[in-house]
Amino acid sequence: MTTSTPRVPDPSESFRSDVDPERRRLAGEIDPGIRALVAAVFVLLLLGTFALPHTGSVNGWQVLTNSAAAQEESIKIMSQLFVWFAMVFGVGFSILGLVRRRWIASLVAAGGSFVGSVLGMLAIWSRQTPLSLKRQ
Repeated sequence: MTTSTPRVPDPSESFRSDVDPERRRLAGEIDPGIRALVAAVFVLLLLGTFALPHTGSVNGWQVLTNSAAAQEESIKIMSQLFVWFAMVFGVGFSILGLVRRRWIASLVAAGGSFVGSVLGMLAIWSRQTPLSLKRQ
């Protein structure tokens, strides 16, 4: 015959309802430390690049707003998408990730910046392809 010993309640069970939500919240946070300053400087540099010439005499802000100067330069959709992805993901979600310190915002910023980089390459190729076809 086996005898079962009575189960002794775990004293930490009474604190579990207080600790679990805090543990889940901390698991979703990042602590960038000094790297936050480096990332913030790069975000400011990215913002500064919008004042530089993008195509011809048109700067990034003009491409972003699709101004008359951008339309005269016949800016293609790939260039516009690249500039918008750089603004939304490279600047917007990066700042959101730094301020809110959430992994998800940082991952969205990284993924959107990757797609923006691909769009940037396609924008360069789409601008150079008509020139190479005219030379032949």
